[in-house]
Amino acid sequence: MRNGHPLHLTYPAPRLIVVGRAVEAVREMEPVLNPATGEAISAVPDATDADLADALAGADAASFAWRTAEPAVRAQVLRAGAALPRERRAAIAGLITLEISKPHPEAFAENRCRPTTRYSLRPMRC
Repeated sequence: MRNGHPLHLTYPAPRLIVVGRAVEAVREMEPVLNPATGEAISAVPDATDADLADALAGADAASFAWRTAEPAVRAQVLRAGAALPRERRAAIAGLITLEISKPHPEAFAENRCRPTTRYSLRPMRC
């Protein structure tokens, strides 16, 4: 319940993303269970050894790009990433409620981005 009204939470259909691309191939699926009821609320696709190899190669390429990027560019990417949990707070709280049966107000309260993330991205002064 939220503000005296029942919550209507739905679990999104998870996708397998490898190197920024959705894998569309048919895969074995693993159920996502609500621990309070044991009910299957969704299913996630299994990754293959080839998916893992692609992900590792993509991570290697990305690490080179990250290492060579200017600090201001990296800070901009980190700021954008730090903003996402704040922007998606309600949706993330809903997923926490569905996945671990935490009461929604508690899931919402615990799901907050720490302000230190913003402060640690300020330029260093020497």
